[in-house]
Amino acid sequence: MNFPLGKVFSARALRERLDLLLAQFIANDRASLRKSGTEEEYEEKERLLQEICSLAKDFGYKVKSRKAQSSVGQRVSAAVTRDTAAATLVPTSQVAFEPLSADASCDDASQSAADLLERIVQGTDIAATPGPSDETTTIANNPWQEASTNADDRPDTEGAAQVVPRRRRAQAATASADYEFIEKRWRHERALKEKEHALEMERLAVEKLRIERKQQRSEKRHELKRERTERELQLREREMEIRERQLQAQLDEASQREQLSRFHKATQDAILKIVETICEKLAK
Repeated sequence: MNFPLGKVFSARALRERLDLLLAQFIANDRASLRKSGTEEEYEEKERLLQEICSLAKDFGYKVKSRKAQSSVGQRVSAAVTRDTAAATLVPTSQVAFEPLSADASCDDASQSAADLLERIVQGTDIAATPGPSDETTTIANNPWQEASTNADDRPDTEGAAQVVPRRRRAQAATASADYEFIEKRWRHERALKEKEHALEMERLAVEKLRIERKQQRSEKRHELKRERTERELQLREREMEIRERQLQAQLDEASQREQLSRFHKATQDAILKIVETICEKLAK
């Protein structure tokens, strides 16, 4: 946001802007919310504000109402009015001036409370830089300027000068809170990543165990299949041997029968020849 707009937004300014938008949203000040942007942007803003309100209720955050602050122009006009009143009530002839030494230095005597206020405002604008402001140091060490202002202006300038350390303390507190929030978020993200890593390791271990069991089951299945195949082959070999033995026995029986039939036939032929020979001899 800083680069496209060319402005520097602090965490405090963003928080105040968010509180203002939440206060307008809670007060149903839709006219103020619709001042900038299209209808889609307004709907998106309203949705985001609803989510932020719900989160604020969940975390017990109370929306603070924005305090009315006077503008720089109003403060300058008030300082000019005080200048005029001081010049009217205390004439210049009644003010005792002390001569300056050769080593002393002073600012312009015509410097008014408006100029002082402007310099204080400039000092508060650059309060983010470390070290004391040169303007406040010059004002504090200038007795001529203190003599030219009345007693009513002193507490105002002192209070304005105290704004710088207050802002520094507020900025330091904001930076510390932001740092603590970032550190907590980093720790939370780290814990989540560690949990995710542990879950991933457990998932990988379970996946590895499942693959190992699957391999064991497949190996057992292949072993059983191989044993079954070997048994079937052995049974077939035994059946072939038995069949061969049976065929051999059948062949042996057939050959024996054929030999017996041949023997009986030869015997019958011999007997017939003997009978024929005897018959022929008897016929003669």
